Amino acid sequence: MEVNITACSEPQKRAPAGVAPLALLLAMPVFFAPTFLSLGDKWSQWTEGLSHGYLLIAIFSYLFYKALPFNPQATQGQRYLAALCLVLSAGLWAVFALLDINLLAEFALIACLAFAVAFLFGFATAWHQRFLLLMPVFAITLWEHFNGLLVTLSGLVVGEMVRLIGIPAVIDGSSIFIPFGHIVIADGCSGLRYFIIALAMGYLISYLNGYKERGFIAIMAVAALLALISNWLRIFILILVGYFTEMQSSLMQEHDMFGWLLFGAVCLPAMYMAPVAKRQPPASAAQAPQPHYALYSAALLLLATGPAIYWLSPSPTHNAALEPVVPVNFIPVADVPAHLAPSKIAEPASRQFLYQATHGVYISISTNQRTAKGQKLTPYLGSLNDTEVWEISGTQAPEALPAAGSAFILRQKGGQSKIAQLQWLQVGEFATASHTKAKLLQLPSTLLGQNYFAVITLRMRCSQANCTNALGTLTQHANELAITLKGTQWN
Repeated sequence: MEVNITACSEPQKRAPAGVAPLALLLAMPVFFAPTFLSLGDKWSQWTEGLSHGYLLIAIFSYLFYKALPFNPQATQGQRYLAALCLVLSAGLWAVFALLDINLLAEFALIACLAFAVAFLFGFATAWHQRFLLLMPVFAITLWEHFNGLLVTLSGLVVGEMVRLIGIPAVIDGSSIFIPFGHIVIADGCSGLRYFIIALAMGYLISYLNGYKERGFIAIMAVAALLALISNWLRIFILILVGYFTEMQSSLMQEHDMFGWLLFGAVCLPAMYMAPVAKRQPPASAAQAPQPHYALYSAALLLLATGPAIYWLSPSPTHNAALEPVVPVNFIPVADVPAHLAPSKIAEPASRQFLYQATHGVYISISTNQRTAKGQKLTPYLGSLNDTEVWEISGTQAPEALPAAGSAFILRQKGGQSKIAQLQWLQVGEFATASHTKAKLLQLPSTLLGQNYFAVITLRMRCSQANCTNALGTLTQHANELAITLKGTQWN
């Protein structure tokens, strides 16, 4: 009898071609739970911009499974490089997650998945699947940063549409005053939800049709334009309804469903007419030798380096927030005039100190401490001015201000009142006027053990003739304050 010995002598057991890679997807929410919990909270808010997140991730997981088995093309050298990139990405996630810098942590997760695929199957395979691996971008917080731009753009376009039809209206930035009321194009009217979902649908159509970069760009540009147009039409129709019904229509209060119906009427026909390309079937990898179980185990261990750094890092030391050291001519007050309402931080751990100085200058110092891992040092700030009432009418860089602040004039919408304001953000020992820089400065401040943040705002009323002088007065007080604040424990 002849026995085939080679048929039962494989030294290592290989993983099933179409199932084992799913272990990477299943491990991600477990290993990187802090970020997924944060995203899950946003995905479950059905009226917000990322309410499609769960559905998109489910579609991505299905398409990932359908794309399997991947064709292994990894050399030993590529695996070493991919392993290094994977560890660096996981480590960066740990740093960003510890500081609760959500967007960078989310990008690090996408990079982790891409480098895990490169580790198992090679960089050529990861590049071939680049459009699939980038799909989760439409479920992260990146798009929230476009909200302000979309509000401004909506105000400009809708304001011009109102002018063209001759409705008696005063258009002031994102505020439209008609004889029967005041219509504000607020953050919720930016059309962000329509914009993200249109882009995600355009991306999905492009992927399913196997488009290359040029096709993706063309389809997504059309999707973005249609989403913007549908939102502009929605706001314009609401203004018309408000004008002709003297603001009495129920549509002025409840128009969410109306917006989605209009969005569908504009975008669904375009989706139906999108050009269909015959997708080339991928080269079969079913017969190619798939990675061993040991390689999948190694990939999971490399992924786990980030969570290990996160959970083993020490929690920040909590110190009682001390009252800032301020000049003697800064008198503590319980409140300030309504027209000079100070900036506030939307954080439970924040405290606020209010002062009045000479020349009618009011000062607010809103403070925040980082007291636990996974907590921001620079909290979410949003708009520090009431954009429904005030508009920035002039900006000036204050001279000789050591705190690197920003100075500008706030003008009341639909009125003549003006406020001179000077403001800066203190992140540990670092000062900046930029929200973006303040977020980045969290890293060096945390490494130095300086877990203290503050928004410092100086304001005073001014008139058309003396606003420049008012900014000069604010600068003098800010210089005094910056010097004395050096005596405050910023940690």
